[in-house]
Amino acid sequence: MERAHLNLLNEIDCVNSEILKFETTGILSSNETYNPTIEISKSEIDNTYDFSVECQEGIISFDTSFSQIDADTFQFNDKEFTIVNNSFNILLVDEIEIYNEDFTTVLETRDLVLTYSKL
Repeated sequence: MERAHLNLLNEIDCVNSEILKFETTGILSSNETYNPTIEISKSEIDNTYDFSVECQEGIISFDTSFSQIDADTFQFNDKEFTIVNNSFNILLVDEIEIYNEDFTTVLETRDLVLTYSKL
């Protein structure tokens, strides 16, 4: 399957809905966390990528506290984000590991940007 997207979610066929709920009590929760297993390898011959995806059934839930820094900036899990045009991004540096074809060596890493939109 030949695809070329900047959005990794466009590369896979799993359900990918995640809703974050910010409570006035300072609690952030999610009851629909998206958590597939994704393995990516890169051919050292022609530099093409291969995706192996296992969609997980069920959901993962979490609760954590958050703090409001200013009107549009919040922090949780040691990450800061700013709401711009009713959405915000969370940058996870070097989160995606890309392996050689037999998955014994990490060839490169990529940042993962999570984008959330206000409903």
